[in-house]
Amino acid sequence: MKKYWIVSAVVVSLVGLVATVNAKPAASAQAEALFDDGKALMTQKKFAEACDKFESSQKLDPAITTLLNLGDCREKNGQLTTAWGLFTEVERQTRGDKGEAKLASVAHVRAQKLAARLSKLTIQVASDAKLPGLEIKLDGEVVLPGTWGSALPLDGGHYKLAATAPNAKPWATELDLAIEHDAKVIDVPKLSTLDHPAALDVPVVAREKPIDQAPSTHGEVPAHAHTGAVVATVAAVVLAGGAIGFELWGRGLLDDARKEPDNMRQSSLYDDANTRHYVAQGLGVAAVAVTGVAIYLWIRGSHDPKAESAALVVPSIGADHIGLTFSRSY
Repeated sequence: MKKYWIVSAVVVSLVGLVATVNAKPAASAQAEALFDDGKALMTQKKFAEACDKFESSQKLDPAITTLLNLGDCREKNGQLTTAWGLFTEVERQTRGDKGEAKLASVAHVRAQKLAARLSKLTIQVASDAKLPGLEIKLDGEVVLPGTWGSALPLDGGHYKLAATAPNAKPWATELDLAIEHDAKVIDVPKLSTLDHPAALDVPVVAREKPIDQAPSTHGEVPAHAHTGAVVATVAAVVLAGGAIGFELWGRGLLDDARKEPDNMRQSSLYDDANTRHYVAQGLGVAAVAVTGVAIYLWIRGSHDPKAESAALVVPSIGADHIGLTFSRSY
């Protein structure tokens, strides 16, 4: 029996867009509050807590000034390599921007001063120790083969180094790296091979009788049943597209409102943005409803009492979408 799949997946990607319009001002306010908390903790010399505040603020609402303060905090917290990377990133983002020339200069000077203080670790792997499939991890993170033999800057602290390879005994060691001006070299030895390599576990797959060899018991599906389902599916897609279009339109007006210096004009733009937002919500709800009708028509149109077929309706919910996915074989 020849197998067909009908998949109706009309997902309305509006939840993320609608939430973004209202979430941006809230995120900015939260980021500002976290930034202020970080500055207060810095004055109290609670650097670890302050760094967490700055980092959270940066994730909510990225800003060059927050990144610069985070770099300063990491340096005072003894994380020199992390601080050096942050200052370097600030310089990279502000390079060539005349309006940010002062910040770029500050970041460059801070990065240059830190560069000479960084502690470094070199992981050496001899040629005969490079077994097939060799993997080296530092505190659980894979050390790329391209970095082997290079002096890599690291924050000071206690580290665990481990090496593994197929059919070989694992190797591990621990080391302490000073906060600054330290340089260590670790030689990874050639791993000893196992006396009795573990056999590969090959899963056994039971063979099934091909579906094509089974006698067909399915009847013909009326053409008009499919027509209604197709029309409903297309309508759902059109409604969803319209919803997204109005939401993007509203977001554009909202951006214009934020930049508008005239208060009356700004208020008018905000009203227009809200109107598009509500229209988008209405179209989104309609799209979801029509999707349900389309799924029902697909199920009804493909129903055959004699067929041993299965239908599956799966809800699809994510950070930026909501909808249903229907699949059926017959």
